[in-house]
Amino acid sequence: LLRTSSYSRDYWNISDFLTTQKNGAFCSVATLTTIFNALGLEGPSFVGPYHFFSQDNLLNNDTEKFVPAAIVATQGMTMDQFSSVVDCFPSLVADAHHANESSYE
Repeated sequence: LLRTSSYSRDYWNISDFLTTQKNGAFCSVATLTTIFNALGLEGPSFVGPYHFFSQDNLLNNDTEKFVPAAIVATQGMTMDQFSSVVDCFPSLVADAHHANESSYE
């Protein structure tokens, strides 16, 4: 089914960077880690000549202003907080779209 899907190419481009969340509240952090690494953004961790994001280094002083890491570790993030965290990284912009603010039409 995936092989015949129009999204197949997108999946294979991101699949090398998929990461399992390190705890039950880190869905957003694992998702951002996957996305940032797949986009080729320069992260703070060094692996040989490469710079990667990890679930341990994604949250920083800038993101702390929007959602404290201690809260994320136990409660996760809201969509609005997720968008604010994305906006902390240069050249990225995120807009949260809530289902209750849209219609079926």
